[in-house]
Amino acid sequence: MKHELGDQWIEDGHMYKAIVGKSNCLGCSHNDGSVRCEYKNIIECEEGQNFIIFDLGPVNEDGLLPSIVDGKYPRILPPGMYESGVWIEHAYCTNRGKVTTSVYGLTLQEAKDLWNRRA
Repeated sequence: MKHELGDQWIEDGHMYKAIVGKSNCLGCSHNDGSVRCEYKNIIECEEGQNFIIFDLGPVNEDGLLPSIVDGKYPRILPPGMYESGVWIEHAYCTNRGKVTTSVYGLTLQEAKDLWNRRA
């Protein structure tokens, strides 16, 4: 499948994104006769492209990435809990107390897209 810069998709339980990334390139390894990227999250790159395919990580059954703070997944709040639309939230504890991170979308897909925005 041909991707363009900015594309984001789920495949085999992981979320991928085409990002500008030649500056992240650490080169390729040819040690064992095969070619592999030295940067563990870069899945694919080709000469002449202005982007790389980056593995953002595994998604849960709702298609959501884990929190970048503690690696745990957020929850989708029941419809109408606060107002119309969809809220996704994640609560975690710090040495200063409980912190809640949330996103709001008019639709479930919009809320998921906002939560999963990375890189």
